[in-house]
Amino acid sequence: MRKLLLASESPRRRELIGLLGRDVTCTSVSLVEPMDDLETPEEIVMALSFEKAWKAAQDPKWEDYVIIGSDTIVCLEGKKLGKPENETEAHKMLMLLSGRKHQVYTGLCILCPALNLKLVDYSVTNVEMGPYSAQRALSYVQTGEVFGKAGAYAIQGLGATLVKAIDGDFFTVVGLPVYLLGQLLEQHSL
Repeated sequence: MRKLLLASESPRRRELIGLLGRDVTCTSVSLVEPMDDLETPEEIVMALSFEKAWKAAQDPKWEDYVIIGSDTIVCLEGKKLGKPENETEAHKMLMLLSGRKHQVYTGLCILCPALNLKLVDYSVTNVEMGPYSAQRALSYVQTGEVFGKAGAYAIQGLGATLVKAIDGDFFTVVGLPVYLLGQLLEQHSL
């Protein structure tokens, strides 16, 4: 079994890989995450997931590792919501989502340079937010949990109190489709 490398320093994603019973090494990669309106959500998350894994794969010390890249975006009626840059943007995103259904897309890329292997896929989950007041959204924003989260909420944290229902994989919303990752690792004996 090859060692795993996560092309991210996200503590959430690291913990989720741990659910598979595997140890993982993490490395940071930096990239600009453009939201080109001409691309579908599926294309965006798969492209960004691949770019993260590919950047990590450029370092020869990771050649024998299975490199995992992942990226998440939220879509509301065709509008793509990434990570908020400030409290005002986070509040605006949350108010857009209040009482409405949206989709969360998480891309997944697995690269293994030693095996010349490239796998890219995605998962989507439908999320329905309950209705909430502007004050409740502001109180949540002020916790700071909204930063670094697509759509400005963390379903695995305090943001769960805003979510009415989900249809699909919970972990896709958290930021790593664990079932899909496990299936791909198993199918390719990684």
